[in-house]
Amino acid sequence: MAWCLYEAMRDDERNFLRRADCMSVLQDSRGNDVLTRYVACGGGPRKLEVRTGILQLQVGRAAGAVDLQRALLRSLKSMATKRKPHSNMYRTREEPSCDTALLDHLRSICEVYASDAAADEQLAGQMLRPDSGRTGCEAQLPNLRLVIRDAAHASRRLLSRTWCQDPYIKRLLDALLWNKNSLAKTIRYTRVFQDLFLHHQRERRTDPAQPIIKNLAFAKQRFDSLAKPLARLVQHFDSALDVVADILRERGRASPEHVNAARLVDILDSEAMLQMGMLADCAELLSLIHI
Repeated sequence: MAWCLYEAMRDDERNFLRRADCMSVLQDSRGNDVLTRYVACGGGPRKLEVRTGILQLQVGRAAGAVDLQRALLRSLKSMATKRKPHSNMYRTREEPSCDTALLDHLRSICEVYASDAAADEQLAGQMLRPDSGRTGCEAQLPNLRLVIRDAAHASRRLLSRTWCQDPYIKRLLDALLWNKNSLAKTIRYTRVFQDLFLHHQRERRTDPAQPIIKNLAFAKQRFDSLAKPLARLVQHFDSALDVVADILRERGRASPEHVNAARLVDILDSEAMLQMGMLADCAELLSLIHI
């Protein structure tokens, strides 16, 4: 039943894409998995319709620029192929068939390729351009005009790869954010210490209008995974330090949380607080530059 609903929705998408005049493809890979999405517009001279959707999620199919290029072309072919069964399914009554006219149309209306700043993904976009020098029409998108990078992804990559070159900053951010048992992750994923963090904020609040936060808003996949947690740590430094003291009291010396908290006690001082504020300002400024 789920597959039938999925195919019905894909038929609706295919009908729209047949009328579309322009399409952008967005590709992102993690490990050997790659997700390809699209944004398309069209609908006629007096009506503009814009739709977004997923072309294909491919597992274990991305290991370099050539594979990423082929993965994008496969995703276009997947969109143009009807009634393709998923794995562990019975054979369908109607054999899967590729609508070659739709596939050619999709290739012809692709004008923008976007990905993050990874070298292999950017190279894959350049290889898809008609002037890339590759032989064979099948390897190219004939009307691809722009190969662009996601500025937020690029900014995050810039920060994570440069800040770790300074031993002091790396040691500080490992204990606060990046390590598996960092303070930000402990507060976010351990309910006991999340409740203690809320409790300490209420006890220290002098102004009723002062906001109380649930955690440090750490999410590794987002750009603000550096800017926002650092800013919150500066604003709620005393409450976070109280949680560190709670961890040292309540967790055994051999536990990973205790080890990381003991490391934080050695690091956190007035200089560390100043560094946190400067790093948060730097991350916020960089995000504004890329808007």
